[in-house]
Amino acid sequence: MKCERCNSEMEFFQDNSTQGWDCSECGWSIVTSNIGAIGSDITIYSIYIHKMDEINTNHIKLISQLANVNFLEAKKILQLDKSLICKMNAQDTKLAASKLKEVSISYEIWPLFNH
Repeated sequence: MKCERCNSEMEFFQDNSTQGWDCSECGWSIVTSNIGAIGSDITIYSIYIHKMDEINTNHIKLISQLANVNFLEAKKILQLDKSLICKMNAQDTKLAASKLKEVSISYEIWPLFNH
């Protein structure tokens, strides 16, 4: 892409949610947002967890937080198979999935989550 001001070749850049073209000669640039696929995904995802045989306090705390229940209810949820713990948007689902992986809780997301 050529710079509108000095006609030099511009360089493409992308940084988190910003992208654009920058001219290294005169400093002129064109910038736009780039929210990506996960930012534009309007699907509400359901997270189900699998029954756990060995439950520790980290499991209980996380399920309590994600399901918005007290610790006793969280423990009960962990003892049942395929319990629905929450419904959330794509960005929150990605964060919740990473937290579940961190503490080794097996889960499923419906519909299929590929972010």
